[in-house]
Amino acid sequence: MAANLHQTSPIRSGDIPYIWSGQRWSYLAVVLDLYACRVVGWAMSCSPDADFVVKALDHAWEQRGQPKSVMFHSDSKTTRCQVFLG
Repeated sequence: MAANLHQTSPIRSGDIPYIWSGQRWSYLAVVLDLYACRVVGWAMSCSPDADFVVKALDHAWEQRGQPKSVMFHSDSKTTRCQVFLG
């Protein structure tokens, strides 16, 4: 799939991998800026709930100057959660 990614493109993507930390599983919510090819937001949690996903999205929003319009895509596969964005 081709995408029209230009310098001001507000396209973000994300994922929630789980990581063995030696004693338990931890979850990492990551938000990527697809134009800059870098992590712009993240949060960790002991449980894969919506709260830590919202924290990662808020972190990315702050880091990128609080843009008015952003397109976000996440291929959650088996993880499903509902997030309300205002």
